[in-house]
Amino acid sequence: MSLNSFFQFFVPQEKKFYPLYQKQAEYIDKAAKLLRQMLIETDLERLENLKKEIKACETDGDDVLRDFYSQLFATVLTPFDREDVHELAEMMDTFLDRIDDSANIILTRRFLAVDEDLNTMAENIMFAAENLSSIIRDLPVMYDKSKEIMRLWATISASCSNKTTASLKSSNAKTWCKCWRTRRIQ
Repeated sequence: MSLNSFFQFFVPQEKKFYPLYQKQAEYIDKAAKLLRQMLIETDLERLENLKKEIKACETDGDDVLRDFYSQLFATVLTPFDREDVHELAEMMDTFLDRIDDSANIILTRRFLAVDEDLNTMAENIMFAAENLSSIIRDLPVMYDKSKEIMRLWATISASCSNKTTASLKSSNAKTWCKCWRTRRIQ
């Protein structure tokens, strides 16, 4: 046991951020499902009601973000790096804002026919929201097992990097891999 982990045992870690993250993830998940429903719906009144529900999720998400900031400013020790705690909350709020923006576009454009690309995009948003909810739900456990996760991540990254580099022959693909590795390191 290192000296740092010895002292960490005596330092209380604030766990109050996890419920806020989970609440925000629930709003994102709900809004993503409502957005998908908007693409299926043809009744204008129902479309407007779905948009109002998405707006309510976005407004509730903003309230959670305000609560989050008040908790963050009142907390000395965060469960993980303070900047990362803040950045995750901001990114989740941005995701919810983008869903709301998309709902506005769908309502104002009133698509007569929804093409496959829009359906795929909505399904991808739902998929991302569901995965985010799953990750946020497991975040406290992940933090407790962070060393094991970092070891696994390093193994997976190395494996993916080697396989990607070996299997991709085109110069564009090689450039993409190089950019991906550079961004990952930053």
